[in-house]
Amino acid sequence: MGNKQSQTDSSPNIQVDHSNSIPNSRRLNQIDSVFEKILTASKLEDETESHNSLTLNDFVTYFQQKGASSYLSEQLFKSMCGSTEIKTVDSNDRKCTLSRKEFCKACSSVVELHGESNIQEFYFTVYAEGRHMSKQALKILTEDCFKLALLSLGLNYDNKDVVNNLMDSLLKTLVSTGSEISLDDFTRYCSRHFPRLLSGVHCFTSQLLLGEVQPPIEVSSDIERLMNGTCILDLGALWLLTCVLPLTYTTSDLTGDSQSVTHVQNPLAGAAISSPWHNLYSSNDHGLSMNRFQNHVFSYRGPTVSVISFEGGHSFAVAVDEEWREGSSRWGQETSTLITCIFHELQPQFRFMKAGAGLMYYNQNNRNLPRCIQVGCDSKSLVLVIDTDFTTVTYYGVQYKLYNIESPIMVCNINCTVLSIEVWGCGGNDVRGDQEKQKQWERKEAQKHAQRKLKLEDWRDNPDKQLLELGGVSTEHAQR
Repeated sequence: MGNKQSQTDSSPNIQVDHSNSIPNSRRLNQIDSVFEKILTASKLEDETESHNSLTLNDFVTYFQQKGASSYLSEQLFKSMCGSTEIKTVDSNDRKCTLSRKEFCKACSSVVELHGESNIQEFYFTVYAEGRHMSKQALKILTEDCFKLALLSLGLNYDNKDVVNNLMDSLLKTLVSTGSEISLDDFTRYCSRHFPRLLSGVHCFTSQLLLGEVQPPIEVSSDIERLMNGTCILDLGALWLLTCVLPLTYTTSDLTGDSQSVTHVQNPLAGAAISSPWHNLYSSNDHGLSMNRFQNHVFSYRGPTVSVISFEGGHSFAVAVDEEWREGSSRWGQETSTLITCIFHELQPQFRFMKAGAGLMYYNQNNRNLPRCIQVGCDSKSLVLVIDTDFTTVTYYGVQYKLYNIESPIMVCNINCTVLSIEVWGCGGNDVRGDQEKQKQWERKEAQKHAQRKLKLEDWRDNPDKQLLELGGVSTEHAQR
């Protein structure tokens, strides 16, 4: 099913396992309970009803009460009617019904969907009712992808400006020309740029069909600041990054039976809840400085995502799968990824750009080598070069100015023309705690050395004194 074409060499090597840990017998019992719940609610609403099958109206009412769009609810039920072996009623008929057995069979086939290509093809056909999707249906699909990814986590987000910019940009990216998109084009684009675009929809749908309800949750302080719009990265951009980045950056800390459908299927759950991203450095808070950047980012022994924005409406997300370090050689493993969000007034774009080992280079002190931050696997064709003063960035050989701003910007703001840098740690609470312990140790060591008094006899025998004298520098106060 779906597009089986292999990805190009430059695409990220993303392996997705949506294996559901719920045993078949337990899963069927959960689905059966949902059937009974919907049927009971239907009979309570209309006491004259005595049917033992679910109607379209019953199913749509249940899904809409949980937050799903009427479009998804209707299309999904029609698809489930058409997937059953007993097709006594046309699936396009509003009187289509599902018996208990048919409902459990159809729901099981949805919940058990594995693999991104199968998930992409299934929901495409649900929304499109065929192999071609109209622009209007695609707009509903993209809106549901973001909304349901949040609802599956119990999150509400009402920043309409961010959501509208995100949806408009994503829609224009998927359908740059024409009024519709084919299944082959959709799966091909998603496989390369947004392999988990539909994960939130599938997670939410699975939750409802299994009767799992996500209670309201408490997010970390950094994620709360992100949701409130006080960070450079916004919630829409965070969701997009979890749709494309390898699972290294969103892996949940939960293991075994504690992994619910939510944490297995929705990568946003890892970034926002179970293994939350932490804001390590922000030029808005700490200033544009390489020293401050190094002080806040180094010693974080986990994957990071850096958001870089500069004049011309360019924004990049640089995902690095190992800790930042200074040296003469390039570093970064195979899952290091560069994603570009290039915003032009008429044609905003989101697309995957580079991936592979040796993506990064960082040198501040060695004067015999280029002193800068470089992004790009090929040193002869670098994508980004940031100077040590953090004043200019070179994008494929073209220099742009870097500015800092006092008020935060949204990554999805099409009119973004200034630069800021923000680094997010993606290793969870344990990695963040280890970094803070390392920083505390370094501060104590620095204070210890600062307080140590140098004895006179130590200075007379000190090799540094001898070297200075060999160079003709007088080290004795009486000789000056």
